[in-house]
Amino acid sequence: MCKANAQENNTKEKEFVKHVIKKAGEDTGYAAMLRRGDNPDTEYYAWEALARFIDLQNDRERIPYALVGAAICRVKPQKDGEAGIGEALAKCCKDNRDEGNMRLRRLLSCDNIQEVCRILRQVLTLIQSRQPELLSYSRLLDDLYKFGKSSWRRNKVKQNWAMDFYAVSPPLTARKTKGA
Repeated sequence: MCKANAQENNTKEKEFVKHVIKKAGEDTGYAAMLRRGDNPDTEYYAWEALARFIDLQNDRERIPYALVGAAICRVKPQKDGEAGIGEALAKCCKDNRDEGNMRLRRLLSCDNIQEVCRILRQVLTLIQSRQPELLSYSRLLDDLYKFGKSSWRRNKVKQNWAMDFYAVSPPLTARKTKGA
């Protein structure tokens, strides 16, 4: 049952991302409405678009969906990307690994969905400014869903982000010897 629930949730996330990408490309009013969703003061503007997919009373769903919907509407990608947040961050910070490490460590220090979404706003802005078509928004939503479920799942998500980041990054010792 747990596996079926996870698969059903992942499908919902893919449908949401696909819908937002399509609708934001066609309707500038829709895109403007969703862009306001990642600001707690104007989040209610996005509720009309979000209510079709989630329970607005559930912070664990509403906050991540508002964040991701707003992020998609800012860059209006043609399709969902392939990279998870760790890999995307590593690729965007390949010239400045310290910046990437700092941002990753900040994400890994988060303990709740509100905090991680607040920090992710800055990370998403960075990724979108450098490689806007890279990030998989549906994968990010799936990660955030798991992040909010339990501390065990939150730690698994953090471990996956770190593994994705460091798999792309050269080892620290290799970087230090390269410059010497």
